[in-house]
Amino acid sequence: MAVPSTPTDAVGLFWSAFQDEDPSLILIPKHIMRMRTPVENYQAIPWGKAAIRRVGGDVTVVTWGNCLELAEQAAERLSSEDISIEIIDLLTLVPCDWETIEKSLSKTGRLVVINEDSRTCSFGQAVITEMISMPERFNYFLSPPQLVARADVPIPYNPVLEYAVLPDLTRVLEAIYTTLE
Repeated sequence: MAVPSTPTDAVGLFWSAFQDEDPSLILIPKHIMRMRTPVENYQAIPWGKAAIRRVGGDVTVVTWGNCLELAEQAAERLSSEDISIEIIDLLTLVPCDWETIEKSLSKTGRLVVINEDSRTCSFGQAVITEMISMPERFNYFLSPPQLVARADVPIPYNPVLEYAVLPDLTRVLEAIYTTLE
């Protein structure tokens, strides 16, 4: 199962899916359909390999799909405060690239996961659970991991109400600051 964050990622993941014998599920966030990005040179993106979108040393932010934009906005805002954010875009949830997350966590000691899914039973919770469930990974943590997700409510049809329940920049920044305390 893949969730591309950019048009180029969508093309690369589709290319990989076409060449694979196994069934694939690609969930395309609707914002990708609105982006006008010329994709001149593309290559297959391997399933199970996350992309490091930004290298940093203070906090690891794990995200995918629409939430990549929030992570990038937060990293830009915090760069003026000399807070260095490492952004990991999972690209595929199944299989998930646990090794890339673990490697980044060993460097930063802090984890924030951003997803548009509900707080309860979300893949964001699965990421945090996977990272804290093994003693060698748990020992990397300098602060409790944070999950930024939508409240456990249905997504409203009205766009204003929709944006009110989805993760926003303010909540992402609060989660990052919480890990730094």
